Amino acid sequence: MWHSFRGYGFYGELRLRYLGDNESDFILDAVGRVYGQLPLAALLCRKILCLHGGLSPKLQSIDDIRKIKRGLTEPSGLVEDLLWSDPSPSCMGFKANAERGCSFVFGADVVADRCQKLGILMIVRGHQAVDEGFEISSDRKVITLFSAPGYQDHYVNKGAVMIVSLSHPQPFYKC
Repeated sequence: MWHSFRGYGFYGELRLRYLGDNESDFILDAVGRVYGQLPLAALLCRKILCLHGGLSPKLQSIDDIRKIKRGLTEPSGLVEDLLWSDPSPSCMGFKANAERGCSFVFGADVVADRCQKLGILMIVRGHQAVDEGFEISSDRKVITLFSAPGYQDHYVNKGAVMIVSLSHPQPFYKC
């Protein structure tokens, strides 16, 4: 997974700030170890599954996520899918994610099936810059939420946050 730090500019920024390769490599390794300990998902109010990427054919229960061992350095299988899969409005089922070169794209049929199996109402994910900072699927079961405005200095997207409250029946989105 830490190879993605190099491809998305983090390693380059480390090298600019810490001129020696040894320091940059040391920091990159330390950050990678920290990332390996972070949770891969959050379950809000037992009804909203929050992920970086999306769904997996290997995800059949919330316990499948709970059983994942921490400290991974190279994701595969379920972990890779939770990080890298993407919803696709034109897809049925799961299909190879050609755009990313790993994991899957998944359709609304998969979302409906997994929401029912997992006992959840919706999935909130990041992972893709969207113009308004958030995007809601037509069935309102997938929300893509992107908090970084002007992503990588060449997108003109807004950033957004989402507020979930037990006293409010619907999430509130803010750009």
